[in-house]
Amino acid sequence: MGMISKKATGNPRGSILFIHGVCHGAWCWDEYFLDFFAENSFDAHAIDLRRHDKPGRQKGMHSLGLKEYLEDIRSAVETIGEDVILVGHSMGGLLAQKYLEKKSARSAILLAPVPPTGVISSAARTIRKNPSLIPYLLSRDVYGAFHDQARKLQFSDDLSEEKLTYYKSKMTAESFKAFMELQLPLIRDHYHTLTPMLIIAGENDAVIPVAPLKKAADRYNADFILARGMAHNLV
Repeated sequence: MGMISKKATGNPRGSILFIHGVCHGAWCWDEYFLDFFAENSFDAHAIDLRRHDKPGRQKGMHSLGLKEYLEDIRSAVETIGEDVILVGHSMGGLLAQKYLEKKSARSAILLAPVPPTGVISSAARTIRKNPSLIPYLLSRDVYGAFHDQARKLQFSDDLSEEKLTYYKSKMTAESFKAFMELQLPLIRDHYHTLTPMLIIAGENDAVIPVAPLKKAADRYNADFILARGMAHNLV
């Protein structure tokens, strides 16, 4: 586990922990988020979940699950301080929900998160629409699927080829075990309704549909925003 941290300008208004999604790392928050929030008086920290600190495939990834990733987040919060704002994208949004099963947070902002009911239905829908994903699934190659089909699954059509190539070069390996655990994560509600929460969905998200995120917002009494014209990768 590692972190990229940017100190607040002036007196800190609080601390934010940014949690990345599948095949990403702390780098995805560094381009637009960390400096912005640091300049607006927040200590901004982006975590690299274990073995997400280097691009490309890595051996030993498939032994890791959400349990290990959650341990990384708890360790990061202990380092930063308990009264933290959690910001999670995709799998990172699901991990924030798992964190709130046992610990409270100052608030939580979930960007295109895996909903508490999981992604088994949306994953099946995505595979039906994109049968070329089946060989990746059979070979347990999460990285290959998200890397090779990056534009189709994650990014908006208007993203330049230059930017797309850059983002693909930064993508990391991912655990097939963790990916399968996202299908039916079984969230136990605890601090979720006690924590101020915002859920943001991408209107054109090819991975996480809008409807289950609206239901999640209702379940958690969270605010909901639909990001018009946006794909899955809201970071």
